[in-house]
Amino acid sequence: MKTTKTYKFDFKRALAMSAMSFVFLFVLIVLTLILNEGGFTKSDLLFFGIWCLPPIMGLTLSLNYYLNSKNVTIYFTNESTKIEDNGYSTELQNAEIDRVIITSCSTHLLFIPWTHFEYYALFQGDKKITFNNFSLDQSDFFGDNLTRHINRDLIEYKRTWYPWMKK
Repeated sequence: MKTTKTYKFDFKRALAMSAMSFVFLFVLIVLTLILNEGGFTKSDLLFFGIWCLPPIMGLTLSLNYYLNSKNVTIYFTNESTKIEDNGYSTELQNAEIDRVIITSCSTHLLFIPWTHFEYYALFQGDKKITFNNFSLDQSDFFGDNLTRHINRDLIEYKRTWYPWMKK
């Protein structure tokens, strides 16, 4: 029996993961305006700029993940994995997948808004499927039937400070 599991871009998940950047930036702007009613000095602007770097980087990464997943549909069957993106389709046979790379954030600091961002790359020869956790998170990935059909030794984990997704 052929069962197909389908995963699509989830706007609520994406918004929840990106909300930390928006909230942090908003709070910084409001606090700066309230506490600095007399005007800004160069040191105030420098301090504000340094504290705004993490939320701006988080918003940039959120935009990268959004643009790479907004039209993506992922199909898992017992035999194959298929991704459709803007009318283009790539299908890999599960038994022939060479390697799987899961790239995630290496730090779990409170002030870094991208600590839960990760993306997955599946390789079969020169074919590659890449998707991120705005469509499918790691618990879905490992709970799905795909990992039962792939040798676990082929799964490689990459930890990076800023997991920028490349297609």
